Amino acid sequence: MSATATARNREGTVTVRATDHGLPLQIAVERDALRRGARALADEILQVTRHAAIEARARRRAELSRAGVPDDVLDRLGLPTSTTAQPGTWMRPV
Repeated sequence: MSATATARNREGTVTVRATDHGLPLQIAVERDALRRGARALADEILQVTRHAAIEARARRRAELSRAGVPDDVLDRLGLPTSTTAQPGTWMRPV
């Protein structure tokens, strides 16, 4: 079972729910975002998806930590903490 998270761009025009493996499960695009052009919109969706995946990996880490997995194992798995998952980002949590 995968952890999931939702991220949104600063303008709130692109929202993506993704798994900790980076698979987008749901994408919502506001009409204003369509004016940017296909390439810019695709880039924005990918960036928001990456951010959601990072947040989902941080949630996975928290789940595994609560289940008793030691921090050094979680570090070796490359799972970010909730602090390292959002280093000065322009994204807004949902």
